[in-house]
Amino acid sequence: ELILDNGMVIERQSPWATALEMFKYAYSTLLWLLSLILITAAILQEQTVSNLPHPLLTLAVFGFLIAWLSMMEGGQGCLVGLQPIDKESYRTSHPLTFQNTTLAHKGDNLERFIVGRQFLVVLVVFGTNLLAGTVEDATVLGLPSTMIQIALDSGLALMMITISTGQLMSQTNSSDCMLDLINNRFMLVMVTHVSLAIEWSGLLHAV
Repeated sequence: ELILDNGMVIERQSPWATALEMFKYAYSTLLWLLSLILITAAILQEQTVSNLPHPLLTLAVFGFLIAWLSMMEGGQGCLVGLQPIDKESYRTSHPLTFQNTTLAHKGDNLERFIVGRQFLVVLVVFGTNLLAGTVEDATVLGLPSTMIQIALDSGLALMMITISTGQLMSQTNSSDCMLDLINNRFMLVMVTHVSLAIEWSGLLHAV
């Protein structure tokens, strides 16, 4: 064990454990990069089921949906985590975070937000499948059909991008940067207001 000046105790890892940890980070990053390259290439080579008129438009909309999903996932963690924090303490430093939490924490709005946000998550994931799902017998970058079937036809590459970029990155950031992550109008308008509007519509009142 290593004891720091502030009293924090850090366990020393063995060289084997460190090497294993580095290997996991390396292969995960390579898998993510490969997934990103394959999906981008499939879209630009028009090997997806997208009905949009131009592949660049498909790529732009796909990127927007992933960014939107990321804000939804991280934003919920921030709104839940900031409930016990005095809003006046960040009203000046993070004005948009203040607007987000004031709206989301009013009455039972947080429960309403969660219901509406869940619908948005499913909608966005469905949209990414419509944009990046590959056509039958797709050819991408001249790769063997077996590799295409494993990575693209199975949805593995799309799953890696959706989970890693659209969900886990923002979720982990939200645990450390709650005030900063939702201090923007994109979160306020496209996530908080839209989620509450969906719940208000009554579409999910069966819940």
